[in-house]
Amino acid sequence: MIKDFKKLETLLVNRAKELAAGCNKLFVAVSGGVDSSLVAAVLCKAFGPENVVGLHRNVRSNPKHLEDVKLLQSALGFKLLVVDGNEMYDNLLSQLKKQFADLGLPWAEENTEDAEKYGFTNAYASLKSRLTTPMAGFIAKAIDNGNGRIFGTGNGEEDSILRYFDKYGDGAVDNNILNGLTKAEVKQMAAYLGVPQVIVTKIPSADLEANGDAHND
Repeated sequence: MIKDFKKLETLLVNRAKELAAGCNKLFVAVSGGVDSSLVAAVLCKAFGPENVVGLHRNVRSNPKHLEDVKLLQSALGFKLLVVDGNEMYDNLLSQLKKQFADLGLPWAEENTEDAEKYGFTNAYASLKSRLTTPMAGFIAKAIDNGNGRIFGTGNGEEDSILRYFDKYGDGAVDNNILNGLTKAEVKQMAAYLGVPQVIVTKIPSADLEANGDAHND
């Protein structure tokens, strides 16, 4: 339970400034969830919304998450990039599927019993998460004269206790200013910093299994 919101706000803002020393434009991947929304809010407080660029990437994503990201952008005022990665995703899988068959390797289509049975569900989810990584690396540097930082968006429970992330996907970051905060504290702080209530109270969903909120923590 947070007892002093202003003190925590100051701590998070100062931490963001320290970790982004030398940067003028800041990048954060915004999923539509409360964790990334809080990071976006902190960065806007620390550097001004005009210097914060958010990315929402759509790969089989639930459309409601983009709606929430746009609502967040309207509330905070940061710059928003939206990338539809479905064509790239389909193209990669099409090439791999053919070559798997040529090599006699098993294949399972997404959202099938075989995908769950043979571990393809996890493989598909990992691919979606990792497709964000090259975009994040490019954008973070392109907006900041070749410098750039990638701010992590996992809370303390996810990153430190459950390890609920993909190491080379959402875990491929330069820092994590939310480390040490519980999910409940993230929600409390997000509400305090003006994150829309619909985001604060929504079901936490990784949205990586192409089945909407059925994939949640």
